[in-house]
Amino acid sequence: MLFTFLISSERSGSNLLTRLVEGHSRIAGPSPTHLFRRLIAHYPRYGPLHHQEHWDALVSDAVALFETRLGHWNITLRAEAVSRDVEPRSLHALLRHIYEKEARASGKEQVFVKENHIYHYFPFLEAFFDRPKAVYLVRDPRDMALSWKKSSGKRGCVIRAAETWKQDQAASLSLYRMLQPAGRSLCIRYEDLLRDPAATLRALCAFLGVSFEETMLALDDAHRTRHHAFDIAEWANVHKPVMPENYNKYKSELSAPEIRFVEALCTDEMRAFGYEPEYERTESIDELRQQILPLELYDKPDYKNVDEAIRKRLAERLAVLNRMKQRPVQPVSAYTG
Repeated sequence: MLFTFLISSERSGSNLLTRLVEGHSRIAGPSPTHLFRRLIAHYPRYGPLHHQEHWDALVSDAVALFETRLGHWNITLRAEAVSRDVEPRSLHALLRHIYEKEARASGKEQVFVKENHIYHYFPFLEAFFDRPKAVYLVRDPRDMALSWKKSSGKRGCVIRAAETWKQDQAASLSLYRMLQPAGRSLCIRYEDLLRDPAATLRALCAFLGVSFEETMLALDDAHRTRHHAFDIAEWANVHKPVMPENYNKYKSELSAPEIRFVEALCTDEMRAFGYEPEYERTESIDELRQQILPLELYDKPDYKNVDEAIRKRLAERLAVLNRMKQRPVQPVSAYTG
């Protein structure tokens, strides 16, 4: 089964694009689980998987992490069944099993995976997912920073958002350019997706080797849009028709010092995507950072208004991640001796 991975910073429209792709009759775009990122990061803690205890530990953590997702999937997982059914005993086979099972349950034959920080572990994907393709979605960092600032669940505000955007683009651009000569990467600007979703999706479908389907645009059709397990305010727009003017909001909702900081920090990468700064730079990045530092909230006041069920699910995820981190890293000799 063909896999395509989405390269994107958080708060850059990745949920919207995934939902649009999910509307295709041949492509499954399940809601994010972050299984790839988390399990690959902690893979050295599980030891040789031909030993039953190591394999059971990996499967148990994968299923527990899967159960803490916020989005709806069609399938359910039982650790005993997964442990028995996955062959060979490997991390890539485990991940394939989960995503392919979901795709088959939806009657689909391709998988579109939304994950964060793919550039960190693309060598793993390259080795085990048959030269996968990558779709690179980028958003104006000023609007991305505004979205981050307004997100009740995100730590920090404009400073943290801009620093994350710059770091992500520096690494993602390199990955995009490495894959581009082989025809394995496609860049999409969020603003272009909003302005002309049909043209953007036609280009995406051609890249994925499928025909464009009008159903991809039917986000208001309940039968075409995967519902979420929780009613999350930040995902509300995912179920609405594409809003062509839903960008450049930073101009009225960010202060001039905030905009100037983002532009100063991200100038080179912004211009690579055609995002032009509005302000001439007259101060250092550190001077601009100090001007907006008092606005950089670590905990957002609105977090207390987040639904209790969501906060409980997030706490469950944190508990699983803490359990994974407490597993000792296995000695190299365990694999080679």
